[in-house]
Amino acid sequence: MNFVKTADGAHTLYSDRFGEHYHSVQEGALIESFEKHARPAIGIVGFEDKAEINVLDICFGLGYKSLCLINELERLSFKGKINIISLENDRELLAKLAKFEYPSELAIYSKIISEIAKNFCYEDKKVSMQIIINRAERAVKLMEESFDIMFQDPFSVLKTPELWSEEFFKDLYNLLRDDGVITTYSASELVRKRMKSAGFYLYAHNFTAKQKELRKGTIAVKTKLIGKDRICLPV
Repeated sequence: MNFVKTADGAHTLYSDRFGEHYHSVQEGALIESFEKHARPAIGIVGFEDKAEINVLDICFGLGYKSLCLINELERLSFKGKINIISLENDRELLAKLAKFEYPSELAIYSKIISEIAKNFCYEDKKVSMQIIINRAERAVKLMEESFDIMFQDPFSVLKTPELWSEEFFKDLYNLLRDDGVITTYSASELVRKRMKSAGFYLYAHNFTAKQKELRKGTIAVKTKLIGKDRICLPV
């Protein structure tokens, strides 16, 4: 595996097939996963009154988003169960994850990573994780679950247009709970137009000054957000 060091010191990989990195090299793999996905999702959905949090991680990749979510919920002393279903079509990548060099914040989950690499699933009293090996646009049409959080993280719209289509977003809309949230790194006008057409209200991440160098990704919800200015701003 040819590790690529990102701005925050965490490593990512380059996909020869898609011609893109799995994370932003300029922003940092760990910062991107925490600040554009895990933390805003938890801030919007909440966790104090939930016995379970159900997550759909679209394009698992190296697993940063799901592992960062687990890390953040542990930091916040979440007492419930974290149920993660992830869509990933690259078996070879998953099989190599046990050899990937994760940052210390995520390396503590080596048992989860090893089980995912070997069996594509993991479960203990606090975490349930299942990888569905299928094309995401096909898999979502077969799903009957509903989700509190969705991480929309395919390669770019130029490389995977089927995962940024209005049809795909409509399928996600049907799977998202009324008080749920979708996070994505994309701030593309085309992507946002399609998300709006699918029925979502859209917001941009409201990063602190320390994180002002990050591109403003997109947050999508089914119900307008009130009092969340600390986390996001309408677009």
